[in-house]
Amino acid sequence: MLASIDGRDISYYRRGLALPLVWGEIPMIEADDGAPYMLDGFNSTLVQYLRRIVSLRTTYGYPFVVLGRMLRPPQPSVPAYYVPPATQIPYTAENSSGFYTPSVLSSAWKSTQGDAALIFTNISDSTVSFSWTITASDVPLTPGKRYDLYILKNGTCVAEQQRVSLPYALALSTNSTDIAMAVLSQEAADGAPRFAGCVISPTPSITSVSTANGGSDIAENTWIQIKGTNLVPSSTPSTDVVWSNAPEFASGQMPTVLSGVSVTVNRKAAYVYFFCSGANSKLCTADQIDVLTPLDDAVGPVQVIVKNGNSTSAPFTVNLRPVAPALLLSSGTYVAATHADYTLVGPASLYPGFSSPAIPNETVSIYGVGFGLPTTALVGGTSAQSGPLPVMPVCKVGGVQATVSFAAVISPGLYQLNVTIPSSAANGDNVITCSYGGSQTPPGAQITVASGQ
Repeated sequence: MLASIDGRDISYYRRGLALPLVWGEIPMIEADDGAPYMLDGFNSTLVQYLRRIVSLRTTYGYPFVVLGRMLRPPQPSVPAYYVPPATQIPYTAENSSGFYTPSVLSSAWKSTQGDAALIFTNISDSTVSFSWTITASDVPLTPGKRYDLYILKNGTCVAEQQRVSLPYALALSTNSTDIAMAVLSQEAADGAPRFAGCVISPTPSITSVSTANGGSDIAENTWIQIKGTNLVPSSTPSTDVVWSNAPEFASGQMPTVLSGVSVTVNRKAAYVYFFCSGANSKLCTADQIDVLTPLDDAVGPVQVIVKNGNSTSAPFTVNLRPVAPALLLSSGTYVAATHADYTLVGPASLYPGFSSPAIPNETVSIYGVGFGLPTTALVGGTSAQSGPLPVMPVCKVGGVQATVSFAAVISPGLYQLNVTIPSSAANGDNVITCSYGGSQTPPGAQITVASGQ
C-alpha cells in the first residue's frame, strides 16, 4: 500500500504505514511535492511513525521481520477503530469508504536463531491497553523451557524479565503510533545467542545527596553531589564525563541529560555537570553525579530521582531549604580562594609556585554555593548567571568577624564573596565560616594567613 504523509486522510494512511510493518514489507510513501527528500514539510506524526518503522526494520527487528519467518499473528482483544473515508488515493485517484479495523495491528515472527518476537502497533487516536497470553504453540517455542523476555517500545528497552516459561500473560499499554515488540530469547546457557537488541541498565540506587562540600540539606540553584550504585553507564571512562562539549551551550542553555544520565529534583530537571564511575574512576570511590538544582521556591522534603539510560532509581528524599551555604575547597580543608591578581590563596606547599597565604587586611575572594537567589531575576537553564545577594553574608576568620565587601552569584550556582582578612588573624591556618539566611557553612574549612607574628 502506498501511503501519503502530507497529513490528509491521516487515519487511512496511518493504517497504510502499519500494514507493511506487521506484514514484514518495505513501507512506501507518496512524498512527491517537488521536494521528496525534505520530510520536515510533511505531517510530523506520520514522519515520526515512518522513522520508527524503518528503525525497527533496520536495527532491533531486523532478525525477525527481514531475516526471519512470519508466524500466526496474535489477536488481542482491542477496541475497533473507525477509519474515515479517504479521497484521491495516490496513483489511483480512487476514494475509500469508511471502515472499522482493530485499533492495534499485530504480527509474530521467529528469527533464524530461534528467538520469537511479537509486534504490536497502535493505529488509533488514543491509548489502548491490552493483554495476550503467549503459548508455546503460538510462537512456536519449546514447552517447559525458560526464556528471557524483552519489551521494547519505539526502539527503547522498557523491561526485561529472565527465565520466563510459557504460557506467559503479556500486558501492554500503547499510545497512538507506538510500536511495541516483545522478544522471547533463548537463555545463554543453551548455547544460543541472546537477543542483542535490548540492553537494560541495572537499577540505579541513591545512597546520599548533599550540597557540594556541604551537608544533607540542599537549596535551589545549588550544586549538589549524588552518590550511589549504578547511577552512571558501565562504559563511563576512567577520565569521567563533564558537560564541556554539551550541544545545549550553543543556544545558551545547560544540559539536563549527559550521556544518558539525568536527574530530577522535586520533579524538575536538574542540570548535569559531571559524573564518574566508582568502578574505574581515578577520583570517585562510588558512582557520583554533580548537578545544579533547578529554580524552585518549594521548602521541605522533596524527591531526587536519577535516570541512567532506560533505568530509573527509587526516589531519595532530601530537605529543600531557601539557602544551604557551603564554601568550596581547593584541596583538603583549604577554602577555594584567590588574591586580587587571581593567584591561589593557600599554604605555599599546597600548589608549589602557584599558591601563597593571605595577609592581614588583604581582601581575598572566596567561593561557595547554596547562598540563595540574587536580587536580579534568574532564568532557569541559562548558562550565564550574575547578580548581587540582597544582603552580605557574615564571615569569620579565626573566630573574628571579617568585612565582606562583595557577595554575588558570578556563574550558574557559583558565588563569590570578597572578604578582608582581619588584622588580628593568627599566623598559619585559620578556620573560616560564613553565615547567611539563618544557616552557616559547615565547620572545617581553613584559610592560610601569613601574619608575620
